[in-house]
Amino acid sequence: MKPTARPDPEWDAALGDLGAAPGGRRWWRDLVLCVIGLAALATVLPHFAPAPWRGVASAPPAEDAAEFIARAAADELAQPGVPDAAAPGPSARGDAAAPGDAAVAGPPSAAPAPRPVGRLAVLRRGEALVDLLRREGLSAADALALVGALRPHADPRRLPAGARFKLTFRPPGGGTADAPVLEALSYRLAPDRLLAVRRADDGFEAVVRAVPAATVTGFAAGRITDSLYVDAERAGVPVPIIAEAIRALGFAVDFEREIWPGDGFEILYTTMIAEDGLAEPGDVLFVGLTLRGRQLAYYRFAAEGRDDYFDARGESIRRTLMKTPLDGARLTSRFGRRRHPILGYVTAHKGVDFGAPSGTPVYAAGDGVVERAGRYGGYGNYVRIRHNATYATAYGHLKGFARGIRPGVRVHQGQVIGYVGATGRATGPHLHYEVLVNGRQVNPLTLELPSGRVLAGAERAAFARWRAEVDEMRAKLRHAEALRLAQDAGGSAVSAQAAERGD
Repeated sequence: MKPTARPDPEWDAALGDLGAAPGGRRWWRDLVLCVIGLAALATVLPHFAPAPWRGVASAPPAEDAAEFIARAAADELAQPGVPDAAAPGPSARGDAAAPGDAAVAGPPSAAPAPRPVGRLAVLRRGEALVDLLRREGLSAADALALVGALRPHADPRRLPAGARFKLTFRPPGGGTADAPVLEALSYRLAPDRLLAVRRADDGFEAVVRAVPAATVTGFAAGRITDSLYVDAERAGVPVPIIAEAIRALGFAVDFEREIWPGDGFEILYTTMIAEDGLAEPGDVLFVGLTLRGRQLAYYRFAAEGRDDYFDARGESIRRTLMKTPLDGARLTSRFGRRRHPILGYVTAHKGVDFGAPSGTPVYAAGDGVVERAGRYGGYGNYVRIRHNATYATAYGHLKGFARGIRPGVRVHQGQVIGYVGATGRATGPHLHYEVLVNGRQVNPLTLELPSGRVLAGAERAAFARWRAEVDEMRAKLRHAEALRLAQDAGGSAVSAQAAERGD
């Protein structure tokens, strides 16, 4: 049989003819040459082949490009400036990258944009907000403009010491060398309200935003061993709630003479708590006292647009005048004749004295108009309030007057009018309190004052429903508290038994 003609004699001469004389010397030589040629071809081919043929991951599909970019940006923002240890690049020795590295790594990513700088600033005691902003590096013009923007939402003069402000400044390099540029400020007015101020074209603008928060109910009950204030605080009641409860009971209770060790108390109140844990005391819903077997119970209820406390019959606790016009006071001198501690002779004491720390707020005992506010002989700093045609009250030895207290100003019951001091003829800080009936001083502790109004009609029906709801809450919380105390007592007993056994 005649062999087939070869199309290229030179190619055959180079690679040999594997079909000729299998097993012979020439056949083995041609086989080795073929293997060497195929190996060289496999080495050169990847440098000219399309990317899908190489052994690296291809770029994301076109429809996923946006998601890919967003994810990459998020990763970059999560740890800005932190190099990726797994990313390809030159070695630590400074070697040049391999020829294929540029194709594998892709184009270099852009440097992340500079970020705003945030700082937390805390208002110091006696410091104004302008001073805080200046302390943080703001210019005088910016500090005044920012305070003016937030003034409609928060009084800068009444910000408490310890108030926390979050300041956001322009990124480094975005402002002048001598004064940082403030972009935004935020301040929590309440757990559910955030005051946000930001830079605008013509200065600053401020808005109040709602913040998610929940209102929870708190409950405390116990026995009085030291004082209502101390024992309620020991039971976990927030101080503002205790002050509100004492202020309410001040219309009906003489804390110096009527409260004895062993008397009981009960307070139901609310607290507002934000998602970040910030809490703020709310309202006293119920306050009760057991005074040597006598039960006093008062419910907070809004009537005619004003919150007040009513007993179970719907009668207001509010009297014409408060019996004790300050919190946490102790009776140090009664009404009547006594030996004057400074003058040294017996004279009539036409009021009662309440000892309290200097600076303790003093409240107006009732609604009325200020008749006198200033220095008045041995009384020192003195305020007299006319409540109606019959009653007036007077307050002596004050350290100072509350803002705006001057003759002719109308005040409301419970409003702060001054602060306990020792001005005039006084041996120490205390309040001298007088009640005048038709211009004559009478004993405030024995005076029978007319009661407040009584709910009627639709208001009384609404109050009855609210009272039933509060009583149900009280019953549930008392039961839960009893269970907790029983569990604590049981756990203590078990622990004691285990200790005796040596467990």
